[in-house]
Amino acid sequence: MNYDILEIYNETKNISEIDMSFLSNKFLEIKNKILGKDFSLSISLLNNKNSLKINKKQRKQNYIPNTLSFKYTENSGEIIMTPDIIEKEEYEIDNGKIKLINLKDKIIYLMIHSCLHLKDLDHGKKMDELEIKYFKSFVV
Repeated sequence: MNYDILEIYNETKNISEIDMSFLSNKFLEIKNKILGKDFSLSISLLNNKNSLKINKKQRKQNYIPNTLSFKYTENSGEIIMTPDIIEKEEYEIDNGKIKLINLKDKIIYLMIHSCLHLKDLDHGKKMDELEIKYFKSFVV
């Protein structure tokens, strides 16, 4: 089956309509490449307060996360992102060769990162290599 199931909820003011349209297309492309077309994914771009609430409730952590990934079944999951936090953080990949400066690139990188977690990958060399490979194919 080919569902192309992707739901996006945006409660932030950081991302314009134009950027949201661009990101929606990128999110679908990334989801399909990493997780497959049959994977049902919802993405929520939340304000700091709501991200903190979810992190406290679901993970018993008392900080505002940049992103969270929740896998519900083999073919479904959810990604939570906090654009306010993402915008403030600095990201360098490929041993510092690529510095992520704009919010769109940072969000795309974290989308890739989160999808890899939904594929059951943990932080480490293999995940780093795949993040670089996918980021270069989607952005650079």
